[in-house]
Amino acid sequence: MCLQFIGGLARFWEVRGYLREGLGWLTQALELKRSRELTKARADAILGGGDLAYLQCNYELARSFYEEAFAIYQKVGGQKGAGHALVGLGEVATETGDYDAAPVLFHLYHDASIG
Repeated sequence: MCLQFIGGLARFWEVRGYLREGLGWLTQALELKRSRELTKARADAILGGGDLAYLQCNYELARSFYEEAFAIYQKVGGQKGAGHALVGLGEVATETGDYDAAPVLFHLYHDASIG
């Protein structure tokens, strides 16, 4: 329940510009023992963390979050979330100069008809 609530707040923090605060709360929630199960709520929260980290130009953390979210969505379902994670990974690749990986990630998103 905690992760579902925190994941829902990620967009609020993003829109309001409370990026650091949101990432702090999200990170604390993810560290809770009962929050470690591979669920859609966990994937949603991690995905929100990826967005907050990306907007703070913390590309390594964003990549880590997006990769973990994508892996969870692959296991539990969540085509829309998986697509969001792929786009996030493509954007991180672009920002970090990995111009070989970026188009591959964007094509994976497109080819999977996730959009």
